[in-house]
Formats: sequence, structure tokens, C-alpha cells
Amino acid sequence: MELLLWILTVVLFLGAFIGLIYPIIPAILLIVLGFIVYEMGIGDIGNSYLFWGIQILLILFVFLADFITNKYFLGKAGSSKKGQLVGTVSLIIGSFIVPPIGLIVLPFISVFLYEFITSKDISRSAKLAVVTVLSFVSSTFAKAIIQLTMIIIFLIFINI
Repeated sequence: MELLLWILTVVLFLGAFIGLIYPIIPAILLIVLGFIVYEMGIGDIGNSYLFWGIQILLILFVFLADFITNKYFLGKAGSSKKGQLVGTVSLIIGSFIVPPIGLIVLPFISVFLYEFITSKDISRSAKLAVVTVLSFVSSTFAKAIIQLTMIIIFLIFINI
């Protein structure tokens, strides 16, 4: 039984990294579920209050990383709120169209077209399309590092 619970824990952790490519998958929730499966079925996470305190901080960093990178990059570039919304929606749709290519091409094209239609400025539209893609890539990279950190801390706390 313990082996099955370990397999489930690892599958949940791997699912979290798949969630970086498919934004519809709740990556952080999968990691937390992996912790819970371990805690409830396999063994005690040593110094549980400290562990969960650190994990909660890292979860907040994941949300901040997403928010800050998007706001920073898109705000600096002068993107409109609707342009940001177009980028976000196209990222979600793009995750179902041959990821990770759909995550790059669809947001680029949709933001470019939206900004060009609203501003008639091809240079600005191209810049905002590139910034949208860079924002997603940098946010994904930051989330991957934080998720990996969460799992490493888990392994340290359970003494592996």
C-alpha cells in the first residue's frame, strides 16, 4: 500500500509540472495534494508547522510570480487591460493547441492582432505581442523553480 501511495505522490508532483504547460491544471494544488497523500498515508512530515509555513509562503510566491511578471512586463510595455485579457485567454486556449507551441504562437498572434486593430501601430503591436510571450515564459520559469523548491523542501523534511 505504501508503494502505491508513493507512486500517487510522485504522479501528483509530476502533474504539477505538466500544469506549467497546461494552465488549466491546478499545479500548486497537485503539489499540496502530494504532501497530503504522504502525510495521511505514508508518514509524518517532521516539524509540520514549519513545513506548512514555508510551503504557504512558497505558494504565495507562485501567485506573486505570475502576477508580478505579467504586470511588470506588460505594464512597462504599455499594454491595455483588454490586451492583457486577450493574452490570458489565448494562453488558456493555446494550452490545448499543440503545447507548448500553442502557448507561444496563439498569444503572440492574438495580442498582435488585437493591439494592431485598436492602435493601427504595427511596431507597438509587435512589441506587445513579444512582451506577452516573454511574460508567460518568465512566469512559467519562475513557477517551475518555486515548485521544484517546494518538492525539495518536502524531501528534506521527510529526510530523504
